[in-house]
Amino acid sequence: MIGLRATPDTTTAPPKVSYAELVSILLTGVTIVLAIGAVFLGALAIWGYQSIKQEAVTAAKTSADAAIQERTELVVDKAVEAAVDKAVRGQMKSIAGKIRREIKRNDQRTDDLMYPAAFSQHPTEGEPSGPVADEYPDGAQNQ
Repeated sequence: MIGLRATPDTTTAPPKVSYAELVSILLTGVTIVLAIGAVFLGALAIWGYQSIKQEAVTAAKTSADAAIQERTELVVDKAVEAAVDKAVRGQMKSIAGKIRREIKRNDQRTDDLMYPAAFSQHPTEGEPSGPVADEYPDGAQNQ
């Protein structure tokens, strides 16, 4: 049997890499690593920006809600106070008017009851009927 066998040429030497080729290959590897790092940092930057933006929106909403709540409570408190003050003043004026009318009515009743007793028209019951004094001043005479 006759066979042919193909074998690589062992007589040729392996290729030699020059210094310039080695530096070029290393710089290409570093460039690829930097590009991958840049893409990763870019993704982190976008994610971080979105996260910061969301936190800012949440903080702004919370702060705005608190300010609105505080201002609303202040305005409502003032409005309620004004309404209550107005209602109370109205009620107090009404009550004061009723009290004045009642006092006036009581004064009139008191006058009606006391005047006749104090100043009766009939000289009776202990009122003097004669002269009040023995002498009249400065020659005034009983007329």
